[in-house]
Amino acid sequence: MAHFHTVRHGFSHYFATDHDPKVVDWLNTRTWDDRVEVKLLSGSSLPFEDDSFDRVIATHVLEHIPDPVSALTEKVRVIKPGGVLSLILPCDPGFAWRFGGMLGPRRSAEKAGLLYDYYMATEHIDAIFNLQPIIAHHFPDRTERWWPLVVASADLNLIYGVNCFL
Repeated sequence: MAHFHTVRHGFSHYFATDHDPKVVDWLNTRTWDDRVEVKLLSGSSLPFEDDSFDRVIATHVLEHIPDPVSALTEKVRVIKPGGVLSLILPCDPGFAWRFGGMLGPRRSAEKAGLLYDYYMATEHIDAIFNLQPIIAHHFPDRTERWWPLVVASADLNLIYGVNCFL
């Protein structure tokens, strides 16, 4: 839901999901638009009928899933023909991501008593260097965005965003 304030398209119903009950509990404490429904769901198994949604947005999800191809297939299953799959992924373990992690996130995590490197190693199980070619193979009709640079390089950016058109 970190991206919710940037949603610029109309919708009648919006599902915010996470696989972690603590995150879902936290999301339920927030005040959202009354069209938003928060659900505890796995990113690789969706309890919706085929062709249910115009758009599925997965922000910082795919890098956590052991079988990204199956997860993408499941997301496509619930999108209507002509719909869009939007993905945001970290450029981990690219150079800029590793360098950026040393500047802020690692220090913040360590101050909170968290083992940053351990968390990243156990949670980010699929690297952008694997995920981006998988996405390119399965979705030839797509637009890509890299941030903060416009150069298409996982080593020079922090974030990769893609809209896949079905």
